[in-house]
Amino acid sequence: WQVSFSNPYDWWDNRRDKKSPRQHDFKHKDTGEALWLDSDIPDWITRRLKFFDQRNRCYDEEKSRRGRLSDYI
Repeated sequence: WQVSFSNPYDWWDNRRDKKSPRQHDFKHKDTGEALWLDSDIPDWITRRLKFFDQRNRCYDEEKSRRGRLSDYI
């Protein structure tokens, strides 16, 4: 998990698109290594994921605001 947090953009985030609960939650883009979110994961992982998701949500909102503004210019 520490490696995934140090380079989060090297990993595919499949949490929203999982077709099966048995499917991995994250997969490394180059090595194919997979990570799953289980009920027994440490709290620090959950906290880091919430922080990462929140930061990405803010970035996406900012990006969409800029896109809409450029439609009017």
